[in-house]
Amino acid sequence: MFHKALWMRNQKQGKWIVGLFWLGSLYLLPFNYYQAAVTILEQQKHTKEIVLQHPDYHYYYQYYFNSGASGFQTILLIALAALLIGWERNNQSIDLLFSMPFKRRDIFLSKWLFGLVHITGIHIVTYGLMYLVKKTTIHDSHQDFTDFSIFFLVSFVTLAALYTFCLFVGTIAGNIVSQAILSFIFLYLPIGLYGLVSSMIVLHISSNQDSLEAFYKRTHSIQQGFETISLPVPLQSLRIEYNDNPENKSINGIDFGYNPERSESMIFNRVLSTVAIAIAYTLLSLIMGIKLYKKTPNEANGKILLYRKLAKLFIPSVVICCSLLGGQILAGAFSPSKPPLFVFYIATIGVGIITHIILKKLMNTKLSLGSK
Repeated sequence: MFHKALWMRNQKQGKWIVGLFWLGSLYLLPFNYYQAAVTILEQQKHTKEIVLQHPDYHYYYQYYFNSGASGFQTILLIALAALLIGWERNNQSIDLLFSMPFKRRDIFLSKWLFGLVHITGIHIVTYGLMYLVKKTTIHDSHQDFTDFSIFFLVSFVTLAALYTFCLFVGTIAGNIVSQAILSFIFLYLPIGLYGLVSSMIVLHISSNQDSLEAFYKRTHSIQQGFETISLPVPLQSLRIEYNDNPENKSINGIDFGYNPERSESMIFNRVLSTVAIAIAYTLLSLIMGIKLYKKTPNEANGKILLYRKLAKLFIPSVVICCSLLGGQILAGAFSPSKPPLFVFYIATIGVGIITHIILKKLMNTKLSLGSK
């Protein structure tokens, strides 16, 4: 599976994105963690000066961490996967690659292994550096690093699955642009569909506040289910908070979003389901990616999709989603509070017709960006 020539090719193609991935991750995780410790220590010193004048004043340790780095890493991994597969379709270098004495299976696995090595490496390095920062700063006497261990576990399996899934999308997309856009859309598709459908239902029910609250309460568990199967969402909603103020009702530790009913069993179940879904994404994407990459129809390179049969499902699906989204946006612009239903349906139909016309033209258009 490992071929030095393929590794060097992937390194040449993706070195700038990989470099940015490493530098950005190191800055957003261990460096920011250290900066937070420095800031807290300065605040503590300043508090001692205030206490001399106001003896009743108290200082309490506070630290808040959210997985903001995951959004940055998600974008770069989508870009890396699109560059390693989609760009080769645009500049026609994939024809030369397939003429080399390598199995297509090995070519695909080399791209997957290239990304996985860097994902693994950055997690090992950032975890080690953050642990070192924790043990040598004020964080050590206030935090339990188990929470960060859970974060890094969720982050690793999620980003590995995300990258594998984006490579799989590259086996059905015909160019770098469509691969990047489709990867992003498919990653957030479950929660996006839930949002579209729930928003449409809200338009059809009473605008009474009690009715709306009852609806959101009944569908809360459904929403959480769609969030869990939307690969990047659980990781991006994960946060860690420590607050030593006894008057503050927040619970120290890790959580997925602001949840007043947070419990250890709830967190464990959410972590377990997130990890299981990420592993399932990885295995299915890798198996399907290898299978489809072996059958890549190079004559369709440059188009939105490589397989004509997928267009029969792709076009109506995109038209429905865009029409619902466009209808809600336009209807909301007409009347932000409660737009009339006839406005929503007119806008939905209009956006659907326009989307269908544009898609029909784009499906047969080849993007020749970077072709030699």
